[in-house]
Amino acid sequence: MAETAALRQAVETIRRQAVAEEAAQQWAIAEEEARQHALAEAEAYLGIAVDESPQGVGSESRQPPATGRTFPRYYPVMERGIDNYWNIAANPAVYNDHQLWYILYEANKWKMKNPENPVVIEPGMVIEIPSINGERRSGTYDPKIPYDQMPKTGTPPKP
Repeated sequence: MAETAALRQAVETIRRQAVAEEAAQQWAIAEEEARQHALAEAEAYLGIAVDESPQGVGSESRQPPATGRTFPRYYPVMERGIDNYWNIAANPAVYNDHQLWYILYEANKWKMKNPENPVVIEPGMVIEIPSINGERRSGTYDPKIPYDQMPKTGTPPKP
């Protein structure tokens, strides 16, 4: 009798585990479907393809469109000392003006280990490049891509 009760309890435990595993699988499928649906809606709304690869920074595609003036939206910091707000702002595909470094700093200081010191940005940090003149920004800066050059329009006043 005790063996029968133990056997029933073991069968019930196995059944519950199977139900829990099936529920977890269904939950994972539902999450993936919801993610795909949200991704499709975002792509349709923004008119861009979303790049989910690790080098894509989890945002827009790394490749700029074939037509129209497009500039990078993100800049990956590679080398300490070489990549700084001053030099990044001077990049023709970014702002083409080193004096606009403070715009990059203000937009990204929340990511910094020491936000009070704009000089130290760390390799691995991804700098977001805000639009300053309504220019379209998409993807991550890649030195192999021939971007348009930002026109020099004069330095906007600091806020």
